[in-house]
Order: sequence, then C-alpha cells, then structure tokens
Amino acid sequence: MILSAIEHNVVLRMVKDSTEWTLKMGDTVYYFSLVLCVVLFIAAGLFCFKDMTKKEIAKSASLVVLYQIIVLVAEQLFQMFASYSITFMYLFVPVSLYTTLYQMLLKNLPLSSFILIIPSMFTPYLFILFGNKDVEKLKTEMKSTDTAQ
Repeated sequence: MILSAIEHNVVLRMVKDSTEWTLKMGDTVYYFSLVLCVVLFIAAGLFCFKDMTKKEIAKSASLVVLYQIIVLVAEQLFQMFASYSITFMYLFVPVSLYTTLYQMLLKNLPLSSFILIIPSMFTPYLFILFGNKDVEKLKTEMKSTDTAQ
C-alpha cells in the first residue's frame, strides 16, 4: 500500500507540468520504485520480522506465495475468456513489493514473462534471512516480558 501510494504520487508530480509521458519518465519511475522496494523490503525485514523464527516466516511467506498463485491463475483465466476486471489491480496491491523483481527481470532478460514470474513469486521467502534462529531464546524472552508485566 505504501509503495503504491508513493509511486502514484511520484507519477502525478512528474506529469503535473507535462502534456505527454516520455520513456525517460517511465525509467525514472522504474528506478525509483526499484530503490523504494529495496528500502521497504529491508525496513520490513528489520522491524517486522525480527521477533519471528525462520520457520514462522517461512509459513507466512508460503501463504503470500499461495495468494499470488491464486490471483495470477484467476487473472490468466479471466484473460483467456476475454474478460479482465479492474479488481485484479487491487488484488495485486498486497504483493506489489514482490512484482518489482519481476519487472527488473522482464526489463533485463530476453525470456518469456511466464518464466520470469516464477522467481518473483518466491521473493517473500527472502524475509527468512531476517528471522531469528534461536527458538528457545525467543520463547525465553517472551516469557520474561510476560512475567515482567
């Protein structure tokens, strides 16, 4: 959501004084989004996943990957029947952080988009790097904070 709001704001500011969209503007938004995604990814990893174990993060990432697969399959089915709803734009908002990898691969590699979507779908598993290995230490810390309160 944060990513989408910032990207839309950047686009609005860029076209404010212009009458047409140029390739340079598109590249600027692309690189801005890429940097923003990396910053948001690291910030989310450091602040949101520091109290979770690697196993818990893997389970959460699996749910996000499953969500992406379901939405992507539904989107492809609707397109196959010559119907496409704006709803899919909103369904992809929660996973827009991970689609930036897809955009980067698509822009730089001469492969099919169906092949390149696979690595980006598994991007949520990178959050495992921010997880806590020591489950017992985490449980002890949680118990000590519970008893202190």
